[in-house]
Amino acid sequence: MHRIILWVICIVIPLVTAGGSWTGPALWLPDLPLCGKPATISPLPLSACVWIRAGDNSGAGVLIDGRKRWVITARHVVGDSKRIEVVFPVGSTLDNHGDRQFYLERRRTLQHSRHWVSAQVARVSDDLDIALVELEHLPVSWTSARWTNQPVAPGETLILIGHRADLPTLWNRSTGCVRAQGYVHEGYFVGGRKVATAAHLLLVQMPIEEGDSGGPVFNHHGELVGIGVAVRRVAAPAALVVSAEDIGRFLRSDGLAPPQSPTASLRPPVDRLASATVWVRPASATRSFAGFLVDSHHVVTVAAAGTRPGDAVGVVAPYLVGNKCRQERHFYQDNLDLHQRGLWRWATVVASDPQRQITLLRLSAPFAHLQPLTLAFQSPRVGDTIHAMNHPAGVEFAWVYAQGIIRQQGRVPLLEGSSALRLLIGQLPSHASCPGGPVINARAELVGVWLEREGPAQAAYILSVEEVRHFLNIAGIDGCGPQSWEAVRAWLARRYNHVAQAVARGLVTRATEQLRRGQKEAAWEDLTLALRWDSTCLPARRLRLQLLDGEALEAEWNAVIEHGPFDSHLLLQRSLRAMERRDWRLARGDLQRLLAIRPEIAEAYQLLIRVLLESGEHELAANAVRDSLRADPRQRPAVARILRQHAEELLRKYPLQPHVARDWLRLALQRSGHRPWQEGVQQVAALAEPRQQIEYLVRLLDQEQP
Repeated sequence: MHRIILWVICIVIPLVTAGGSWTGPALWLPDLPLCGKPATISPLPLSACVWIRAGDNSGAGVLIDGRKRWVITARHVVGDSKRIEVVFPVGSTLDNHGDRQFYLERRRTLQHSRHWVSAQVARVSDDLDIALVELEHLPVSWTSARWTNQPVAPGETLILIGHRADLPTLWNRSTGCVRAQGYVHEGYFVGGRKVATAAHLLLVQMPIEEGDSGGPVFNHHGELVGIGVAVRRVAAPAALVVSAEDIGRFLRSDGLAPPQSPTASLRPPVDRLASATVWVRPASATRSFAGFLVDSHHVVTVAAAGTRPGDAVGVVAPYLVGNKCRQERHFYQDNLDLHQRGLWRWATVVASDPQRQITLLRLSAPFAHLQPLTLAFQSPRVGDTIHAMNHPAGVEFAWVYAQGIIRQQGRVPLLEGSSALRLLIGQLPSHASCPGGPVINARAELVGVWLEREGPAQAAYILSVEEVRHFLNIAGIDGCGPQSWEAVRAWLARRYNHVAQAVARGLVTRATEQLRRGQKEAAWEDLTLALRWDSTCLPARRLRLQLLDGEALEAEWNAVIEHGPFDSHLLLQRSLRAMERRDWRLARGDLQRLLAIRPEIAEAYQLLIRVLLESGEHELAANAVRDSLRADPRQRPAVARILRQHAEELLRKYPLQPHVARDWLRLALQRSGHRPWQEGVQQVAALAEPRQQIEYLVRLLDQEQP
């Protein structure tokens, strides 16, 4: 027994009293879950956390260098003020001195003790939304915040200290996990000022309100990782945090250009979510959805992404390098660039369940760097931790992580009058109009699908893994035989469809031979019969198009495109027919629909150039020139002919204004991305007359001709 007492005296007490190296008060953290692992207990340097008052504005800040008396806060907190007031906490703890009124009533006393001091705004950065404040004095007891030297990862728990304006207390603590991070080029507006256009931001699942801006954000080691600056209410709780990396760049007066390829380090189970989650983009919808791989060829998403078998959608994979993921949303906006990086596939709907509100897609080719999720054996229990991922609209990031718990589970109908389904009710942030993401447990096993329906106050509806397994069994892709009468009926329907498709193909073969012999009526009867057997038989539709004319032909074209399965060749053909009739609106719609699914088809871009030029949209036409050459550089001779023909048309149309044709050529060649053409645009500036410039540029285009 005496050995235990001696061990406590010699070891434990010195470790505890080592906290005395903090000269100010400290707030101790409870065990916080960190992606399923308990966090170690570390103190927060609360005496470094300050309250800032700048005229009508107020916020928070953090003392980062006591010797230089430097405080960092958000640029929008100080506004246009040159002089501000900074308030330090009083006492060794905040248990009795966290009331806002306590400080307001004792302002003179606090000024005398140097807890309420004046300060000068030394430097600001709109690009980073950071301000440096230099204090006149420091209180007797103060602490400088320690900086982290480790990167912050999605899933890591952070703590913010702020002074929310609608609360009667100061030095309030908020906690939450990192959801995403990256560089945001468009920034955000605060008080009519655009800020943070070059900032490395963290998206954190924590509440943040007016008065919290500029508040220090710490990791579970008590190290500074950034300052809170803004909120994204569409996916609440979602706080934006300027990283400590940017604070360091600001203090060093480094250039504000961010690295070219910032990526977020991932760790379990976030890495498994990212390597299975995809971004589903229907061609005709204004929304996009999340989805996830259940095997190398199939994706599950919500029914809103597509319900008719044969419909096509685009599918985007994350940019992964090892355990790092690029999460900035703007990186994934260029479909052609994604295709060339191997991050784009097109997929067709193979099954849809309106009752369960989920859809199954088949990829045109697998993603080699992604890994399907394994289905959990059973649903989680109430109170269990869950992890989810999606691409919320209105947020600057994609592949956004979310953490929550299971609130309850039960059998609930999703549609009025439909059968009750096994659902989970989760506590998760709003999916912000991007449902369909996977929900997994701590073992990275799928436990459900994040549905479109959601309630207020973070009430997420999740289709249980049992319902997902049943849906996959009905679709016949789980490798198991039918396990319910519904699955048996679906199996029999698939067998019948296979027979019907074979019969339809045989009828098309016979009709083709009849057409070769000139027996059009017999061929028409066989083609009509083939479509009765299989209404999605595209070869039958194509042959019927050769036998019709007039209004009947147009009706058949509409039936093929609007009600048949996706076919890129037919969309190209109909756009050409529309261009012949000068129906530019229909041609443009078909081409854009095609390129939304198959962005690699260079011929479609060339047709789109002509359509846009006929509509007088030269800027968009120049973009199509660039995309056509990106899709296939071998198409330069064809693109050069289009550019020259349009320049000649402009000269005929505006003979007294040659600068119109010149400006078009300069715009198209400069935007093309082809270096010799771009250099030619620079050289032609030395010529004085527009017609001379046109002649020079036309000769440059003629060099591309064989």
